[in-house]
Amino acid sequence: MNKVLITGGTGFVGGRLAKRLAEENEVYISSRRSLDKDTLRLYGKVIPVEHKSLFDPENFPAVEDNSEAAWQETLASLKRTHEELVETVAAFPDSRLLEQVPGKTEEFYNFFYLFSGIVQHELYHAGQIVMLKKASR
Repeated sequence: MNKVLITGGTGFVGGRLAKRLAEENEVYISSRRSLDKDTLRLYGKVIPVEHKSLFDPENFPAVEDNSEAAWQETLASLKRTHEELVETVAAFPDSRLLEQVPGKTEEFYNFFYLFSGIVQHELYHAGQIVMLKKASR
């Protein structure tokens, strides 16, 4: 069983990722939001959450396999996850974009708002990747 840290694990994307990864991994959540009594309730499933310092080496063990093959598998996994997200959003019917997102009480929090946030989040991380690539040259 692998240990997995998810930042933003209480958000829409992070929550779904946490649920999926918790099936076969020990999941740790880092979030700005408070968690309910050390559990995260996702779609009817309760995932135990252990809070640990992000600076503790125990939480970020050394990479065991830094081979090119391991890196390529990491990139392939990232690509598959991204493609799955894109397919899910693309299949979402336009007629539902102005519907309230279940569990959200704010009037403005419809699916259009949610998907806009996902796009902004992806672009933010794309910018981080560009900066890391430039810094590594």
